[in-house]
Amino acid sequence: MENIEENEIENDLSKLGSLSTPSVLHAIRKAYHSGVYYSNLGAGTILAVNPFQEVSNLFDEKKINNYHLSPLSELSCMPAHVFGVAERALRNMKDGNDQSIIISGESGAGKTWTVRCLMRYLATVNLHHAQLNLSDSFVGDEIEHRVLSSNPILEAFGNAATPRNHNSSRFGKYIQLQYDRCGTMVGANLQVYLLEKTRVSSRDDLERSYHIFYQMINGSSEEERREWKLPDVAAYSFEPAMERMDDESAFDKTRKSMMSVGIFTESQNRIFATLSAILHLNQLDFEGDDDLSTPCTIPPCLQSNVKTSSQLLAVPINHLVQTLTVRKIEAGSTRSADRRRSVFKRPCTRVECRARRDAMVKCMYERLFLWLVKQIGNDLSAQSNAAYHFIGLLDVYGFESFKHNCLEQLCINYANEKLQQYYIHNFLKLKQVNNILIFQEELALEGVSWEGLDVNDKINCLISLEANRSSLFALLNEVSR
Repeated sequence: MENIEENEIENDLSKLGSLSTPSVLHAIRKAYHSGVYYSNLGAGTILAVNPFQEVSNLFDEKKINNYHLSPLSELSCMPAHVFGVAERALRNMKDGNDQSIIISGESGAGKTWTVRCLMRYLATVNLHHAQLNLSDSFVGDEIEHRVLSSNPILEAFGNAATPRNHNSSRFGKYIQLQYDRCGTMVGANLQVYLLEKTRVSSRDDLERSYHIFYQMINGSSEEERREWKLPDVAAYSFEPAMERMDDESAFDKTRKSMMSVGIFTESQNRIFATLSAILHLNQLDFEGDDDLSTPCTIPPCLQSNVKTSSQLLAVPINHLVQTLTVRKIEAGSTRSADRRRSVFKRPCTRVECRARRDAMVKCMYERLFLWLVKQIGNDLSAQSNAAYHFIGLLDVYGFESFKHNCLEQLCINYANEKLQQYYIHNFLKLKQVNNILIFQEELALEGVSWEGLDVNDKINCLISLEANRSSLFALLNEVSR
């Protein structure tokens, strides 16, 4: 590493003389302690290290102007920064090429914050662009406000505290910022993936459920608690042993954010009533024999929970109890014209009742979350004839391995492996092929032979997961039928 200038090491890891793991880690550590949190990796990719502290002037207006106003010839020479990535994407989009920026990394690495910085940059320069072109700058300002105002909703309903990250995104999202032919932002489209539904019904001891439950319990007024039939705070203390969060003020921000995207008081009350019903349903348990002769029953001490749940959901209590304790089995023809079908009812075991309870609350929460996303999307989306190009921002929460991992975690890690494989194929392997062809010609002229280089692409891992009838997913599909 002695033959590399220190400032080059800090800003551009692709210039390292040795790309061994110790050399790269040493360079990253040295850059971090020098206050350099972004490093260039080549092929339009940068490495971001979470500083875990407030850093002055790292994302201010002056920094935005430095990148936005730089000539194209100077932009590639500027220090690595997330604003540089955004500016290059913006210029490529204005040249007629749709863009997508992929943010990947481990949990707690700062992916969601990076997306927020990208959105802020693009919204800010969009406002400048609208003003310079004498277009309706208010539209650009309104889009910026709406895009950024939706964050508290998504964080409240989609984020949770974990031991590594007190504001961990438990879903993936893809945001398309929509632009017209003139390069002015006119709207946005939001898609979500892989919501961690199991967190609603169960979680590890040192983790929280989604923020919104704690915000609602700790931030609601006495009148609201009565209206939503919230359980007693002391009786529903499921705060884990971690640093307490300011749920009261966060709840106020969440509600203001909901108002800003058109979710007003009446709809909010229905949302919080549904969340309260989920809390009550989560408290239910069942008693009875597992001989399937009679349905399991809900203990008398929990009858108030099921009654309150039925009231909040506006469903008859007997229908709710039957859904939880009795399974319907349909037999016969599946054709709509053929009515020769039989419906059998079979009592569920205690284990099955608990599974049905968990499935119900997970389904309710997922549908509520998707409804919120749809409302946000309706508020942000441009008219179909206005959007001409887009810049996409993909934020998928990172690879994780816990003591106990479920199917959801497998799917999350699988998505990360696919993204990694895409990057290796499109940036490393294709670039390697081009370089090898040039290198081979030079070696041939010198009369030197070589065996080539291999990229560790982990393709065998993906093959074992998805490739054929004996893959893991194929076997899971088979045994789940």
